[in-house]
Amino acid sequence: MKTRPADFVVLLAIGLLLALAMFAPPSAENPQPGRVDAGTHYVETLSNHKALREAIETHETIGYTSDEPIDIRVGGAAQMRYYLAQFALAPVLLDLDITNHELVLLSFVEPRSMSAFLREHTLRKIIAVNDHIALAQREARR
Repeated sequence: MKTRPADFVVLLAIGLLLALAMFAPPSAENPQPGRVDAGTHYVETLSNHKALREAIETHETIGYTSDEPIDIRVGGAAQMRYYLAQFALAPVLLDLDITNHELVLLSFVEPRSMSAFLREHTLRKIIAVNDHIALAQREARR
């Protein structure tokens, strides 16, 4: 599998941030030690989903999309979910350009908009991780 040095830097940075968050002392934002934060829950949901891992394991890169705009230069919740998904599913890389990939990971805040997106992009849901996250496969052109 061919990877770029920048990919490892991104994964390393995400891993370090997660490690720091896990060992941070309780605070007003996280008053209950042992309670899992949303980012950790998102990573665990993806990394522990056996069917998802098996479906993508033979792919070097898959597509990734969201119903929120993702601008990796600006930040925000959608960007964080993208980076967390990249960390959870490594060594498979996630590409924001979904046009050239057989498999696409969808991470939608509003699950009702997922069906329309699938139809519009000729994708078929093959694995529902939960109501907000799914793996889709490009349908064969007729």
